[in-house]
Amino acid sequence: MRCGKARKLLSMRFERNLDEASERQLNAHLADCPDCQQFSGDLVDVDGILSCWTVPEPQAGFTNRLMVRLPQTSQRLWWWSQWQDALRPATAIAAILALCFGTVLALSMNGQGDLLAGGPEESDEAQYAEQFEPVPGDSLGALHLDFLEETEN
Repeated sequence: MRCGKARKLLSMRFERNLDEASERQLNAHLADCPDCQQFSGDLVDVDGILSCWTVPEPQAGFTNRLMVRLPQTSQRLWWWSQWQDALRPATAIAAILALCFGTVLALSMNGQGDLLAGGPEESDEAQYAEQFEPVPGDSLGALHLDFLEETEN
């Protein structure tokens, strides 16, 4: 017999739920195993300590106070759990829709919204260019445009 099984049988012995055959096997194991002998002694010590302990009696009216509080607690939790269960799928769907809408909005704001329409046309680019004032020659924007023209060529 292994020690793990012997320790389970020792617990069963203290609960008075051990049959005769298991009792014999346990006693045979205990005769040869000092670790399980120590465990058995520890169980006896714990049982002795617990048998001296008395369970305190509840105060007068404890059960009535508890019963009054239980329905209030369970009703509050009931409606809250119903709302949570109902909102879980709606939250997931709203998050997916927000992600899709945000992606389309970001693409259109970055000038890439034409990817969805089939590609940019020359007239669209001309309309955008006409809306802006010419860039002053000594500005950072002009330097950036010059740099872009050089890298394209």
